[in-house]
Order: sequence, then structure tokens, then C-alpha cells
Amino acid sequence: MVDLKMLELYRDLQISINEFDKTTYSFAPPEYYWSVEICKEHVINLLEKYKKKDITHAEVVSWANFILFSEWYRYCEKYQDRIAYILDKLEEIDEQGKELTPKKVEIFISFLKGEFDFEDLKQISNIQ
Repeated sequence: MVDLKMLELYRDLQISINEFDKTTYSFAPPEYYWSVEICKEHVINLLEKYKKKDITHAEVVSWANFILFSEWYRYCEKYQDRIAYILDKLEEIDEQGKELTPKKVEIFISFLKGEFDFEDLKQISNIQ
């Protein structure tokens, strides 16, 4: 069984994926009310830690993929489209072997903070 507290610690980047793996025994999808919420602040925290070089590109990708595919997490409703978009972009950057540049990180953070919308985002080069 997966401990929800461990899911929260991983979401908040307070433990590594390896530490999380040591505590899990089953990855059956949870009941929806047992899942852990991901809000824009959590994704911003991930990007800020990367920007400060507290975590590596590989750790960003691992976190994003785990959140995307584990079914243990759900996006907070108000920002679910923005969160999903950024996590998809992080996965896409990795799959295409591109670099997660400081400029992209800043754009992603600004987008999550609501400083511009999807239409504005389309105007920014190298993000689409």
C-alpha cells in the first residue's frame, strides 16, 4: 500500500523517487478521494528548484512523468489545464532530447502564475 504522506513528500520534492520507491508495495490506482492534489505551486516549486540547480533535469523529468502517469495524483481544478500543459511540455522536451533552458523555465513559471494565457503562450517562440 502506498502511504499518502509519502506521495505528498515526493510531490513537494522532500524525498527522492528512490526513497519513495522503498516505501511502496503496490501501485494499484487509488480511490479518487485518496489521491494527492497537485496545484500550480507544486509545479512552480519544481521549476524554481531546477532554476536554482537544486535538482537536475533528470529529476524534473522523473517527477513530471511520475505525476503524469502514476494515477496517484490529481490536478487542482482551477489550474488543471495549465498544469497539464506544462507537464506535457516537460515530457515532450525530454522525449525530443531538447534542453530545459532558463528561458523556458521562466516562461513556464509566468504561465503558471497566470501572467499570460494560452493565446499569449502561442506567440512565444520555441515553446509550442
